[in-house]
Amino acid sequence: MALRKVKSSKIRRNPMILDRMQKESAAIYVPKSFINFVLIVGLVGGLAYFFVMSNCFKVKIITYEGSVSNEAKTEVEKIKGQNIFAVNNFKLSDRIKEVYPQAYNVNVYKGLPDAIKVVVSERTVALIWQTNGKNFLVDKLGIAFREVGDVSTKEEWKKLPIVVDTTNYVIKPGQRLISSRFIDFVSYISDNFTKVEGVKLVKIEVLETSFHPIVVTDLGWKVLMDGNRSPQYQLDDLKKILDKHKAEIKEYVDLRTEGYGYWK
Repeated sequence: MALRKVKSSKIRRNPMILDRMQKESAAIYVPKSFINFVLIVGLVGGLAYFFVMSNCFKVKIITYEGSVSNEAKTEVEKIKGQNIFAVNNFKLSDRIKEVYPQAYNVNVYKGLPDAIKVVVSERTVALIWQTNGKNFLVDKLGIAFREVGDVSTKEEWKKLPIVVDTTNYVIKPGQRLISSRFIDFVSYISDNFTKVEGVKLVKIEVLETSFHPIVVTDLGWKVLMDGNRSPQYQLDDLKKILDKHKAEIKEYVDLRTEGYGYWK
């Protein structure tokens, strides 16, 4: 059988079609939303880096309004060089109160780009509380906020009424000892007692409670009072007794019963 030689034919590719297919396969579609997202992230990241790392926003200036102790200033100065946005106003305020108990209210303000302002309101001292041989300053809310030494070292302390806790109760600064009502009672007695026949108040003693304060006079005798009754009425009763019986009083005058006065 005779074999026939078959000629092979070559299939040639169209170069124009091939070029178009390569271009279509090389093109990548990127959504516009993704591009916008990348731009926003980059912008936010750049701004964050600027606000956090830039020297422009590091605390350089600190000012104070009101009385601030050196210990408190030392604590505040620690934030210098920190980023102003990293400063926690509330934590700084609490820290100032810890090292400066006389501060009643502390507000911290930020002034961009690099300033901090600290405004301090001090407690108003109402009386001196003595216990266990120690002296404490007590404010109008009845809080013993600071232990002090000799109260005679400052003129403003000399004028304050002294309340002596005869039970020697141990207290800590920041503890509330008495009510604001008792503070008002003591303040009134202290301001008006010397008007009663020239008798001077030396100190006020309290026992287990403040319900029955005892006024110690410069004449050596005492006045037993009721902390729940009007101090004005009780001083009026004392004046009536002293007008007639001052020379007879050797130990005490008892005003704790309304409408009656006893003396010994």
